[in-house]
Amino acid sequence: SAVIGTASGEYSQSDYNLLETAINTATVVVENCSASQSEITQATTSLNTAITNFQAARMPFVKSVSINASNTKQKIVLMGGDMERNAPALLLAPNKSEIVDWLVKDIPFNTFRVKYDKLQEMTEGVVDLDGTYAEQVLSMKMLLAANPDIKFFATMKSDYHGYNQGNRNNLPTFIYDESYDSSTDATTGTKSFDGVKYGRFLADYIEYMSVNNVPITYLSTSKEWSIMTATRAKATIESLISNLASRNIAMPLIVDAGSWSLTQGITTVNTYISNNVDQYVYGYGAHKYGGSDTWPEYVTAVKKTGKIGINDESSHGGGGQTTEVEVPITNALSWYTDKCNSYEGGIQGELFFEVWMKNNNFNKYYARPIVFTGSENGRRMRSYYIMKKFAENAVDATYVSQTLSNFDNVTSMAFVKDNKMVLWMINSSETAYSDFSVNINNFGLKEGMKVERVNWDDTAVIEGAESDILANADNQFKATIAPLSLTCFVITIDESLSTEKYDTINVKVYPNPVTDKLVISAPDAIFKKYEIYGINGQLVRTGEMSSNEKEVNVSSLAKGIYILRLEGEVVSKTVKIVKN
Repeated sequence: SAVIGTASGEYSQSDYNLLETAINTATVVVENCSASQSEITQATTSLNTAITNFQAARMPFVKSVSINASNTKQKIVLMGGDMERNAPALLLAPNKSEIVDWLVKDIPFNTFRVKYDKLQEMTEGVVDLDGTYAEQVLSMKMLLAANPDIKFFATMKSDYHGYNQGNRNNLPTFIYDESYDSSTDATTGTKSFDGVKYGRFLADYIEYMSVNNVPITYLSTSKEWSIMTATRAKATIESLISNLASRNIAMPLIVDAGSWSLTQGITTVNTYISNNVDQYVYGYGAHKYGGSDTWPEYVTAVKKTGKIGINDESSHGGGGQTTEVEVPITNALSWYTDKCNSYEGGIQGELFFEVWMKNNNFNKYYARPIVFTGSENGRRMRSYYIMKKFAENAVDATYVSQTLSNFDNVTSMAFVKDNKMVLWMINSSETAYSDFSVNINNFGLKEGMKVERVNWDDTAVIEGAESDILANADNQFKATIAPLSLTCFVITIDESLSTEKYDTINVKVYPNPVTDKLVISAPDAIFKKYEIYGINGQLVRTGEMSSNEKEVNVSSLAKGIYILRLEGEVVSKTVKIVKN
């Protein structure tokens, strides 16, 4: 049992070899029938000493993160917000234009979800498109004015069914023949479905949006409603294709079916394949509100089709209430852990659910990243800033695999785009992890390069606590994450600084090693400031280079190796210094 080790530590091979020798020696003595009692006692004493020494040699498991930048996976093609149920509420915000800028100028979202609603034609032939969608169209136009590249994803308003409202119908009865009697809590009707009429209904909607200059790019034929089977979806899509072709209106890309759970989503994929509906589909979308299946299982099903798979209703981690009190950080930890799992599984994007308030409804259930009332300007909550940081480094980026070693209850995800990589670490434990190595190969990270670090926990400012760390070696930096926190590390490779073109810059740093005062001499006067970092990458000194020579008092620094970084407008230089 002594050689097994523990969950918190490991032993070197030489430690094992020494103990094995002691065990074998003691075994030979004890099994020797002619051995005296004193020889046996000596052998067992030596063995006990070896065991004690072995246990003392235990080293904690080394914690690290390893990323091979060339080990890329899926590209993130679709990411945005949702205003399916709360588009009209935006118009009530006193600073609505500013809110729109926060969402589609400051965040590189490329898509927003909107609704189609059975109220547009409750009685066949009696159509009220303006009355149903006028407010939504105004909100859509505001988004397009701020960002002309925004695409709209239309999905069924499914609130008529569920949420303890009884088995109500999400479609007009002339399309799906079922009615609900609240007095008896019973349904009536033949439950027959007319896909041809549903296709015409959707074509009316698509045409209306096109005429109003807010075209629909993506469409789901259902949402969270098992009534829409594969055969019914096929009849509907074929009718929609025919109707739009006759009107010379572009056919939207079908992303079905807005399933409540991944289990239902997998069923959708499989039945679409078996019923030959997949030929009409651009991609598949589901949310993870129930069921036992995982994101990898869902994406595995989707990959059989060669189409994209997305999380079409993801969480931002909660927002504000009637006051500026934030929901606990554990809410964000839970949902961003799920994001880690979803992107590791292979999804190619997501739509963040309700990114602003709905109908001025303030409570924990409706906590959102942006909150406002009819008389109070909207304000951004913590979840907005986390969502912003996530999206600006994930949209159009490519997921890259990571390996975490010896962390408990920590998940991660990483994305790379051009010369930028972002690593997210979600620490759901109450343990702080300090000075562990993040090893990044095939990306060009050089010793002395800056790594941006942003941390969120219940003590940090809602914008995130920002700091810079320096790579302590080529392809490596040292990192720290707080308990119950989300931390992102952004590495941007500046090719001009990763080459040797500035190695000839005339910089003298002396004395080195240094005891008290360090002199930085840069005759060319191209540097604006200096920064001194510990070997763990943490900033310990900073100041301006107001002249071409600077004296820095380092007497209070602990003995060890440090990295001096000099920064100018277009160049930087790093020098390793030793403090005696």
